[in-house]
Amino acid sequence: MSIESYAEWIFLKSIVLRLTINDEYLIGLRRRDDRHSEWRWVSNKSVSQRDLPWATGEPNGFGDCVSIYKDYQRDYGKYNDLECTRYLWPYNIISPGYICELPIDGCNRDGKSCTLYM
Repeated sequence: MSIESYAEWIFLKSIVLRLTINDEYLIGLRRRDDRHSEWRWVSNKSVSQRDLPWATGEPNGFGDCVSIYKDYQRDYGKYNDLECTRYLWPYNIISPGYICELPIDGCNRDGKSCTLYM
């Protein structure tokens, strides 16, 4: 998912706060494996790091993927940089949920609207 406006972020934040499966969800914001490269949405749009709603102390340089917190230290809907796969020593794999954005052909054109249920 590419969150390219404040309105989209507010909308997604309201959705995430109602989810009950995970405490954080991967979104479509990444950077190359170079810690100094720019952040880019999956839509390939670049974004300034200072324009993103980072959680307190983030980004801390621990990863190239970004998740949105449900609630972490009251950072509701804020972003966290993390490795794309995280491990908890020694046995369990911790993996955040993920949020996808799907195009729906024919929706929101010519006054049409539609709802997709999954």
